[in-house]
Amino acid sequence: MGKIKYSLVPRKNRETGEIRAYANAVMDVISFDDLTTQAAAETTVTKTDVEAVVRCVIDIMQRELLKGNNVQLGKLGTLYVTLSGKGAKAADEVTTSLIKRVNIRFRPDEKIKKELGKAEFELSPTKKLISEATKTMKEGLQAKIDEAAEAGDDGEGGGD
Repeated sequence: MGKIKYSLVPRKNRETGEIRAYANAVMDVISFDDLTTQAAAETTVTKTDVEAVVRCVIDIMQRELLKGNNVQLGKLGTLYVTLSGKGAKAADEVTTSLIKRVNIRFRPDEKIKKELGKAEFELSPTKKLISEATKTMKEGLQAKIDEAAEAGDDGEGGGD
């Protein structure tokens, strides 16, 4: 099992105004192409066949979600639809015009939730930290070059 990478981000507490550091998951994206390539490599099915089946499953999932059905994804979990909108004072006043947004939610399977509870973590340097480290290294290198130039070293590694 890999390690979940995280970075540190400052966030302001809305109640106290205090700024604290929080762990924030750092995510890479696995592309559809990479996903299907891996699936083909781990099975006897070709990449083209994997792509065709996954695209078909996605189409079916979309169709079922649009019908308001839950979509159970095996050991992964379940996708389902929720509605957001305004409430009415009485049940007979509720109309579709009060529905403002349709959301897709995911409820993970209990086994995957349990496994995520065992996850290990690894601090990932943020882009800012990497940029600062690179700048510091360049400044240090430039200082050594300047120091060598002042000492009269032409950098040719001379000798007799």
